[in-house]
Amino acid sequence: MKISKLILILCAISFIFFSTNLWGQQSENLWGKWNIIAEKSSEIALYRTLSVTFEKAGNNIRLIQQWGKRRSFVDTLVFSADGKTSLVPIRNRVFPTNVFMGLSMAVGKERKVKAHWQEKDKNLLLEIEYPLLGSQGKRTVKSIHQFVLSDDGELITYTVQRSTRKTGPEIKYVLKRDGLKEAYVMYIQDGWKIDGRLPENAFLISLQGVVNKNGPILYFVYPENWPFTYTRAVFDFYKDKKNFTFTKLRNAEHALRTLKNYVKGYVVWDKNVRTSLIVAFTVCGLEKAVAVTEDMIPLMEKYNIPMVADFRGKFVGQTDAQIYQW
Repeated sequence: MKISKLILILCAISFIFFSTNLWGQQSENLWGKWNIIAEKSSEIALYRTLSVTFEKAGNNIRLIQQWGKRRSFVDTLVFSADGKTSLVPIRNRVFPTNVFMGLSMAVGKERKVKAHWQEKDKNLLLEIEYPLLGSQGKRTVKSIHQFVLSDDGELITYTVQRSTRKTGPEIKYVLKRDGLKEAYVMYIQDGWKIDGRLPENAFLISLQGVVNKNGPILYFVYPENWPFTYTRAVFDFYKDKKNFTFTKLRNAEHALRTLKNYVKGYVVWDKNVRTSLIVAFTVCGLEKAVAVTEDMIPLMEKYNIPMVADFRGKFVGQTDAQIYQW
């Protein structure tokens, strides 16, 4: 049990080491795709998520906003950044920031877009004027959209001001570069008995070791009664202060299905000889494999993971010293 906990600590340390050293200086401009950090942003009714993409379109800028994922709405603006007016046709009635307010865009009309750089490639200001339809008829709305790049190049702060909104909280979206600091989290359940949760937890520990050789990808949050009480605090630190976004993995099979491309094989340890697990961990580290009991072999076969070694019956009757010498 003590050795398996030590391996857990080493896995957690590897996550911290990689996460602080893997990424170098980010590109210091707005170009590319950005995804919302929901916890730091205004709520988006219905769609819930937002991604923003900045592309160069000749001498113009193409701004693509995708609201939502499965149920989504994509809005594309092409405009110049020289302060001159660009006319953008309205092709969809959706008013994405407030879909439940009974407001709609006037399809067939145009938006007037004026844009200029307040700081080249880092701070973009758009003034947009458009007709909006409501229960009391048509109204012309003026809005100011500002995109500001953070000093470290990792985040965009996107704020919206509208002539129709005089009170209420600020509309603000914080977005992160696509593909940057995206990881998975699992909430480990306590249980280290061979006839309990040890087989699953040992598998997950070995999976974390294999996966995190490639970067800070898999993080574990342990129960509050775990001797090392900081796993929740460290998770919150990465999420709130270091701008990591985490996708939750529900169970062992979900984790394997999601991360199987990192796994090159599996090693079977013998539940009748607990020390065989330590040998299995060693082989896993060498072969980029995961440690399983015989009960989990069907799961490995389901996802076409090949067997690397099988220690069932190999160490029966041997002392720990003999097993380690082998």
